[in-house]
Amino acid sequence: MQCCRLLAGELQTLSEDNLNEASERAKHDIHLIHEWHRKQPHLNFPIDDQLILSFLRCTKFSIERTKQKIDNYYTMRTLVPEILCNRDPFSAEIQAVLSAGVVLPLPNRDEDGCK
Repeated sequence: MQCCRLLAGELQTLSEDNLNEASERAKHDIHLIHEWHRKQPHLNFPIDDQLILSFLRCTKFSIERTKQKIDNYYTMRTLVPEILCNRDPFSAEIQAVLSAGVVLPLPNRDEDGCK
């Protein structure tokens, strides 16, 4: 397994409890996704362990849903690169959207204190 950022104690516990994460399972699942990725000729982008782990976490370690999300991500990145590549928050286009008030902070925090 390549280098993956470790979660702090409480976050690791939350991940184990809510996302079905376990260290050995994560290593195994990351390996499975790498093997699948190598067999996908249309996914000709590199993918590292940390990115795979992020996809696994957002699917609660569902291998099939992870494959689908990775496939969708790279397909969109290929078909519409301006959405996912070379994003500059200071570009005129992004600044126009921000100035229009399209992106606003949420008024309240969730149960974990996030907005």
